[in-house]
Amino acid sequence: MSMHVEHAGRRVAANLAAAEDLANQTLHAHATLMQSMMDVRTQTDVAPYEGMTAVMRVQSAMSKLVEAQADIAKAHKSLRDDFTRITAVPDDGTRCPTEKYIGAVKTAA
Repeated sequence: MSMHVEHAGRRVAANLAAAEDLANQTLHAHATLMQSMMDVRTQTDVAPYEGMTAVMRVQSAMSKLVEAQADIAKAHKSLRDDFTRITAVPDDGTRCPTEKYIGAVKTAA
């Protein structure tokens, strides 16, 4: 049984959007964790250097999450280009991520 490419593309697009949303939620959760850890260091009698190893590990995890988000954005662009090539449906510039965003990801990497 064969699936029509436009139907398959819509399914991939929905799954991609879900992955991008989950990546944002995950990064937000890590940022919230970092904020609560810093609140302990700044709003209690705990010494300012306490928990530094944990802070460094959470920061490292956040950095890796940002890199993963950049890779997802690059995959999104690649899928968009593939879809245009396979279907011969012109890219009218309204699909995301935009070239401007992808350029920013490349510049930051």
